[in-house]
Amino acid sequence: MNRVLITGGLGFLGSHLARELAGRAEILILDEGKSEERIEDIRKGLQIQRMGLTNPRLKDAVNRFEPDTVFHLGAFTLPFREKSFLRTSMESNVFGTVSLLEALENTNVKSLIYASSSEVYGSANEAPFREDMAPRPTSPYSVGKLAGEHYCMLYHDTYGFPATVLRLFNIYGPWQTPNRIIPELIVSCLKKQTFRMTKGEQTREFNYVKDIVNALIAAAKAEKAKGEIINVGCGKGVPIKDVVEKILSMMGRPIHAQASLPYRENEIWRMHSDSTKALKLLNWKSQYSIENGLRETVDWYKNQWEKNRNSICFGGA
Repeated sequence: MNRVLITGGLGFLGSHLARELAGRAEILILDEGKSEERIEDIRKGLQIQRMGLTNPRLKDAVNRFEPDTVFHLGAFTLPFREKSFLRTSMESNVFGTVSLLEALENTNVKSLIYASSSEVYGSANEAPFREDMAPRPTSPYSVGKLAGEHYCMLYHDTYGFPATVLRLFNIYGPWQTPNRIIPELIVSCLKKQTFRMTKGEQTREFNYVKDIVNALIAAAKAEKAKGEIINVGCGKGVPIKDVVEKILSMMGRPIHAQASLPYRENEIWRMHSDSTKALKLLNWKSQYSIENGLRETVDWYKNQWEKNRNSICFGGA
């Protein structure tokens, strides 16, 4: 792993991956994002090109860099269910993935890791979710992610392309923007703003970002993972209300959570992974408990709040 291409490398997960690999590999980030705040301190060691994956210049950029490893993390990532997001998800998660695969044809890429999502399992399956379960996506985002999986597997099965699909379960950690429940609650506490939620009886598993970065790297190195779809998660479901309680306790209870929001239509009540395959093929398993991961996350946000209250992690530009 000497020359690494990261799509979406300015985002939450991509920036953590770039930080882990910085100094160990040449890195090219392809991202349309405006802010470089997440990688500001390692910026000099990175190449960054501002372009989407459907940009006509994509193939030229790939050919010039000559990556041996590709982490495809760039995507429309919000799991909204509204019809208005259909085209956005299709253009980013489907057309973008196909364009990247086409651009990588006739290159010396040894591994492509496609970051899919646990959302593809939908509400028709019972936890723990296994890779052999039939997907039942319930949002434009999850449909787009599933389509991307199929194209990656098509390229592997038909053309011998070295693709691996990782179905990532919920991730949290430093630098996440407040459009997910954990950073949203932490930021609400820091700003002393009202935090509204459902009753929080549904369970989710939450994975600290450092664990997920380690899984991405392990997958890129694992020959026997090529052509496979692999769950990546700790496998432990936690009621959302319990996670909220842990964070409020760590933050000193500056606010109260209001359980005033309705549950979503087609709510997924139980979501956690069976990651046996990840242990077998990647020799990977989660190392962070929810308590340890939340403590590191809360401490980081508190420190960042003192340094820069206009940071993107607080909803700034």
